[in-house]
Amino acid sequence: MTGSSLIKEKIKLFIQGHYIITRSFMYMIGHYDRYGNPFTQIVETDRTIFINKSPIEVLAYSLRCTGFTLDGAIESSKWIMKMDKMVPVVANPYQEVILFPTRSLTHEDNIWFNPYQIRRTSNIKGKTLIILSNHSSLYIPTRLTSFNTKIQTAEQLKKLTTEASNGTYMMVLEPEKRKEEKKTNNK
Repeated sequence: MTGSSLIKEKIKLFIQGHYIITRSFMYMIGHYDRYGNPFTQIVETDRTIFINKSPIEVLAYSLRCTGFTLDGAIESSKWIMKMDKMVPVVANPYQEVILFPTRSLTHEDNIWFNPYQIRRTSNIKGKTLIILSNHSSLYIPTRLTSFNTKIQTAEQLKKLTTEASNGTYMMVLEPEKRKEEKKTNNK
């Protein structure tokens, strides 16, 4: 069996009108059909799905189905991460799925990734090669350092939101306040 026929057998294509993001989500890319209508290619660990909506609409629908809004998710991420642009988003709070964009949220070349599904990244001629959990790969025109920073930011958001929802908080006191507390405790 040749490699290409093996790949053809493993890929399952589905066309749907809606989609809810789950842990098996790896990434999604926006495209346009021949009439200029947006659609989204969603790649999961074991199948590829095409949705007749833009990636932002897919994300908004998925969040709406879990009781949240995209605007609220973006606003919360900006507040938690102290960032203004290209923030990661909690896409499914019940399954703790975080997605991060490679470009501006509304940019047509933006790709949304689930950092949980990324196994390795490599630099190839100034671009990034991404190895995913199902051993497939994707080559994107983004610098490796920039992409890895986005992965780390998404993982930070997951950690912060998970800790907050579990009631676990870590407080770091300013050094001056620590010194004052030590002096007070030693007396």
